[in-house]
Amino acid sequence: PGLVMLDMRLPDGLGSELRDSLARMGAVPPPRVIWLTADPTVPENGGEIVLRKPVTALKLKSALHAALGCTTGRSD
Repeated sequence: PGLVMLDMRLPDGLGSELRDSLARMGAVPPPRVIWLTADPTVPENGGEIVLRKPVTALKLKSALHAALGCTTGRSD
């Protein structure tokens, strides 16, 4: 996939472990990630999109536009 949304903390592991697993599957380039978290202590991941729960439709739309590099239309 070109883009995935991952929760940072999954019931059976970490989202970063799943991301690394996807990268090892040979995706070239590796998929872009939009991170979801309810943990207010999680820092921003340098250059990666982090959405804090609860996520509004507007914030999700904006994140999708940013991750996909949309340059047309409003993303706010």
